[in-house]
Amino acid sequence: MSKKARWFMAAGLALVVAAVLLAYFTQRRPVADLRKTMTESALPGVREYLGRLAGQPVKVSYQDMAMTDQGLVLSRVVIATGENNPHRLTIDKAVFTRLEQVFGPRPHWLASGRISGLAGGLTPSSSLKVAEVEFEELRLWPGLTRLAVSRARVRDFSRHAASGHLALAGLQVKRLRVSRGGSLELVSGQADRLVFHTGPATLKLARLSVLGARVRSLKRLSPFDAGRTEITGLAALQAGRQFLGLGRALVQYDRQGPRRKLKVELSDLSLKGPGAPPAMARQMTELGYRELGLNLRLEAEVDLDSQRLVLRRLALNSPQMGELELGLELSGFRVDPAKLSRMPLWSLLLAQRSVALVSARLTYRDASLAGRLLALQARRRGLTPETFSKVLVAQLQAAAGELGPGMQPLAGALVSFLRRPGELQISLRPPKPLGLLGVTMMKPRTVLQRLGIAAQAR
Repeated sequence: MSKKARWFMAAGLALVVAAVLLAYFTQRRPVADLRKTMTESALPGVREYLGRLAGQPVKVSYQDMAMTDQGLVLSRVVIATGENNPHRLTIDKAVFTRLEQVFGPRPHWLASGRISGLAGGLTPSSSLKVAEVEFEELRLWPGLTRLAVSRARVRDFSRHAASGHLALAGLQVKRLRVSRGGSLELVSGQADRLVFHTGPATLKLARLSVLGARVRSLKRLSPFDAGRTEITGLAALQAGRQFLGLGRALVQYDRQGPRRKLKVELSDLSLKGPGAPPAMARQMTELGYRELGLNLRLEAEVDLDSQRLVLRRLALNSPQMGELELGLELSGFRVDPAKLSRMPLWSLLLAQRSVALVSARLTYRDASLAGRLLALQARRRGLTPETFSKVLVAQLQAAAGELGPGMQPLAGALVSFLRRPGELQISLRPPKPLGLLGVTMMKPRTVLQRLGIAAQAR
């Protein structure tokens, strides 16, 4: 055998030996080694993490540990707080198909497996119950109080906190990260069915899908914190009777670049007077409605570079009431991007001194709401609808004479609409942007002159 052939044979044997050693060191350890690893490293890390979240010492114990064909199995795990263990979480079985400690700049635990039969709570006002949790990749940083989960599935989840109750029939998560303080990042999540109880009301939905949520505080979680949220088959019940239904809802929030775009769609929203909360039921009864159908569409955009806020469309359609469509453009809109999903739009506007009105438009097509409102207000004043309508017309004509030419187009259109409700169109287009802060310092006559009002009824 030549020297070159012997060299290749030695290299091949070395590779075989390396493969055997690699297989040996990556295979499952004996039960004694796993027990030592779990008791001396893994469980203390979990205890530290949960203790930081609960704000008090946490004790973790288990009834048995064994190595099976399924993986490393812990039976009857108990997680308790306080000296006398007044509050506790119990887990019937925890199976780990992968469990290793990852060293580096941020050492953490990496695990795969499933948890079955979780129940209990670590605080007096909360409790959890989960039939099964399966996770393909879970990373736990005890010292940083941080948790990351990739590709997890949850079956039959329920939570009680104070007077509220939340139940999930099925939940799938592509990637979830949670840190102490309530910070959450959810790449995508989907729930097949969700039920939420609070007081006498119950909220149910058939399907929920969330894509790209980044939230600083879980207490302020809203659909606007996600890139896209979809809800289908939502229903609300009051004292066991349904008063609200929703076929489909979509919230899409694009935060890429200086432009922030928001799109909201609500389809087949229905309100039923019987079974509704008392205040809502009373208002619907006074207007003579037993059931209302609604569809809503909103499209808005904020350009942080040009400082423009554009409400391209806010459309509300109801076969029983009518159709309302609103558009708006503002300039001088300076805002911290982080606050766009944290504060109501009206609060953001009031907090800024530079906001100016560029244009606005409103279109309303009446179905029956105008006549019902007139009749209701007339009853409250002890008048007939015809008499009350004449009173309003006289007040509008008097206001037009008092406030000057700026009021006349609006007053004329409103008078025509009151006499014969149909379609009403109103637009505002100032010759130059009108600062909203300065409006409060102007006289009404001056404001009306600078608004550039155009209106018509037909």
